[in-house]
Amino acid sequence: MIDIGPDEKIILKIRRHWFVVFSHAFSMAVMALLPLGFYFVFIRSASFLFIEGEPLYLVIAVESMWLLFVWLLFCKFWVDYYLDILVVTDKRIVDIEQIGFFNRRVSTVRLEKIQDITIAVRGILGSMLKFGEIRIQSAGEAREFLMKDVPNPYHIKETVLKLSDAAISRSMTINS
Repeated sequence: MIDIGPDEKIILKIRRHWFVVFSHAFSMAVMALLPLGFYFVFIRSASFLFIEGEPLYLVIAVESMWLLFVWLLFCKFWVDYYLDILVVTDKRIVDIEQIGFFNRRVSTVRLEKIQDITIAVRGILGSMLKFGEIRIQSAGEAREFLMKDVPNPYHIKETVLKLSDAAISRSMTINS
């Protein structure tokens, strides 16, 4: 995915918070069971439907197509979750963003180019579970890196700022 130099070491690998995965998986499970609930609530008790034969076969066919659709949605979410990553090394930050199944954007900024880091923790769940979004602004071509639903954004901000300050002081001593 990324090329790490021999003298470069990875400090942080950041993905989305586990709660985001759990909430999406739970909503997908509810979506998967909707046709069965529809069958037991409406079709089984409805005498007004004029369907020849056993309606259970129709429900099984619809449920199978629906499960395939839900599985495809979950696979898209999982690929997006697993391949979206922010890697912080001792020299740079690499933002890998997966867009759909076949598109990927990789942006890199050197630590001495970082201008500002903004974090936002929203809502009661974000405050209790300590997750939010982090924006890293740089002087480079990719002006802003945005990662949503990251765990411990305060710790990430503190770590990146320390690394950035160390990189700036290193570059000043080399240039002097």
